[in-house]
Amino acid sequence: MLKKIRVRYEDLISTPDIVLSKIGRMLNLNFSDISDKLINGSGIPVKGHILAGNRMRFSSDNVVLKQSFEWKEHLSYKDLFYYWIISWPLALKYRYY
Repeated sequence: MLKKIRVRYEDLISTPDIVLSKIGRMLNLNFSDISDKLINGSGIPVKGHILAGNRMRFSSDNVVLKQSFEWKEHLSYKDLFYYWIISWPLALKYRYY
């Protein structure tokens, strides 16, 4: 049987201990050291990994993950309207409201 788990970025940021514990139980791995780094804001080592974002960020050894609503705050009313028209079923399903 294929094991799977849905991880929302927002959940990982707000409760890394819970999310990483679920993933760890599923994979029989311990992610408590990564969870601690996310909780205290020291960042996680991802040198050269795409999780760090675009190539300009590859120069950093650690990436600090943080929640951002900047994309939503800077949308025009017209763009926000189109966002909801196009994505409302998935936005509601995955609690992006």
